[in-house]
Amino acid sequence: MKLLKISLLLGSLILSSFGHAETVDITKEYVSPEETKQQVLADDIERIGVTSKVPLLYFKRQAMLAELDFYETFNAIADNEQFKMRCRKEARVGSRIKETRCYPQYLLQRMSLETQDALSSGKPYPTWEEVEFLVQRDKKASLVYAEELITKNPELLAKLETMQAKQQEYLNKRSEKFK
Repeated sequence: MKLLKISLLLGSLILSSFGHAETVDITKEYVSPEETKQQVLADDIERIGVTSKVPLLYFKRQAMLAELDFYETFNAIADNEQFKMRCRKEARVGSRIKETRCYPQYLLQRMSLETQDALSSGKPYPTWEEVEFLVQRDKKASLVYAEELITKNPELLAKLETMQAKQQEYLNKRSEKFK
């Protein structure tokens, strides 16, 4: 036992000769790993929790992508040019931030005709509300046409359901955020 103690003391002297200024008492009693684990678990340790939150813009983008995917499939299947959807980037009045907006072709054609008429006659430019009033029959016909296409094509129906689910998810997240 004395020999072990002497070798331990020599070990602490060697450690101090290599730049360690303090002496280490390595004659402490042995502690099992299980006891060490229990001590660590018993210690009051500060824990930092990190929670992630998906931004609202993510859900808005997912809804827009699902909508564009539906329109792309719809346009590929539709054989009537008047009812196809046309999407374009537009900035709101007073803003330079562009957003993607989609319109049926019949609405864009009617807006073009009404704008040309206003330019040639000197009347005020038409508003979207006026043009939408003028195309009510076309709107009803396009809804009937779209319903026929959707019922005949299961892929289009699946994309419509996905689009509606993504839009509803976005609206739910948006209402949660602004409560």
